[in-house]
Amino acid sequence: TLQKEARKLEQLLVPGVFSPSEIQQAKAFGCKIIKLFPASTLGIQYIHHIKDPIGSLPFVIAAGGLTINDLEPWLQEGYGAIALGRGIIQNHQIDPKLTAWFKSRG
Repeated sequence: TLQKEARKLEQLLVPGVFSPSEIQQAKAFGCKIIKLFPASTLGIQYIHHIKDPIGSLPFVIAAGGLTINDLEPWLQEGYGAIALGRGIIQNHQIDPKLTAWFKSRG
């Protein structure tokens, strides 16, 4: 599998997952980090709905359809990281809201 090949090459592979069974499979492969995709479709409460049946979760990156306005709420909800797409670039520059968010975090 791809995960075995990545391990052999000493490379980190972060699988994109959607369903609880995909999350279980990633855990079985030994993944410590997963990318929940598309997070905006699954919703901010998704990890709370699956925690009981799945148990402990790896580090979860929420990705897909999220915006700068989603950063704080999703992080506060327990996601480890948020992936933002090309929407953060406006007129060939990073959206000033993102710069302001970073500055507000110290």
